[in-house]
Amino acid sequence: TSFCYINAHLSPHMDNVARRNANFHTIVERLDFGDVQYQTVFDHDYVFFFGDLNYRVATTLADARDRIRRKDFDYLLKYDQLNNSRESAQAFEGFNEGRIAFAPTYKFDPGTDEYDTSEKKRVPAWTDRVLWWVRDTDACPVEQYAYSSHPLRASDHKPVSSVFYVEARKVILDRQHEVLTDLLKELDRMENELLPEISLSGQAFFF
Repeated sequence: TSFCYINAHLSPHMDNVARRNANFHTIVERLDFGDVQYQTVFDHDYVFFFGDLNYRVATTLADARDRIRRKDFDYLLKYDQLNNSRESAQAFEGFNEGRIAFAPTYKFDPGTDEYDTSEKKRVPAWTDRVLWWVRDTDACPVEQYAYSSHPLRASDHKPVSSVFYVEARKVILDRQHEVLTDLLKELDRMENELLPEISLSGQAFFF
């Protein structure tokens, strides 16, 4: 079972949605692992894409603050640029994200739990995200156990974490060797059976 983890910091600012979408495509299309079996991102069984993806909530500051106060996160998520980009297949197509039940994680006055009071007064947003993609949902089940933010004050962001359950195939080396040996024996037997045979009806031949 193969895992690919991508930690990225995409382009900032409210109006740079197209650039963030382009960042995503550049990353997943240009990453080359130099491995015959797992050369590209989507050659892996599981892909986890996370970091400061910088997608914003396209509403007014007053509206955002009011909805946060009322914990009406579902309303704000309708204006979430990442959700809209996914739904319109502009970026992160095929990726999954768990339900967000925590307040926006950006931007805070450093050392506080107060949203940005600087002159810029940025609209609070869920810039910090964790998404995943699975190549085969039947062969590679995944379940998200937790998706939350944490009330740390060391940054103007609140960190986000997620806990997953996944299943990984394990190679039993002794059994692998046994199966390979049996396979080689079978191939050898088939090869011998397919060897051409000839019988002669006389002892002298003239051309």
